[in-house]
Amino acid sequence: KHPCGHTNCPATLRHGAYCPEHQRQREHELYVQRPERDGFYQSARWRRFRKLILAEQPICVACEAHGRVVPATDVDHIEPRLARPDLAFEPTNCQALCHGCHSRKTRLEARQVGRPVISSGGERTLSVAGPTYEFPRNWVPGSMGGVQ
Repeated sequence: KHPCGHTNCPATLRHGAYCPEHQRQREHELYVQRPERDGFYQSARWRRFRKLILAEQPICVACEAHGRVVPATDVDHIEPRLARPDLAFEPTNCQALCHGCHSRKTRLEARQVGRPVISSGGERTLSVAGPTYEFPRNWVPGSMGGVQ
C-alpha cells in the first residue's frame, strides 16, 4: 500500500496514484487546462495541416499496425505539442489515429508526462518531460482503451 499523491490526504492505496476523490479532482484540472483552450486547434493553419495529414494517412496507423482497417479521425503529435511546440507543424511528428486510439494515447501520455502548467512568464509548459508512449502489446486498437 502507498499514500494518495495528493498533499495531506490520509488515504492509502493498493493501485493508482490518487484516491478516487483526488483522481476526479486531477482529471477535472487536466480537462480545464486542456491545450484546446489556447486556440491552437481552432486556428486556420492547424485545420489546413490536419486536413493534409488525414488525406495522406486516411487509416489509423495504430489499428493498421495490428491488422485492422479503421478510418483515421484525429491527428496526433507523437512528441506532445506542449513539450515540443517547435514540432507542432512537422509532418514527421504527426500520425493519423482513430478517436479511440488517440484518446487512449493522450490519456496515458498525460499520466506519464505530467499535466500542463502555466510558467511564470505565462507560457504553457509540461511539468515533467517524458518518453513517447508506446501502446502495450495486448492493447486492442480502436477499442477506446481496452486491453485484452
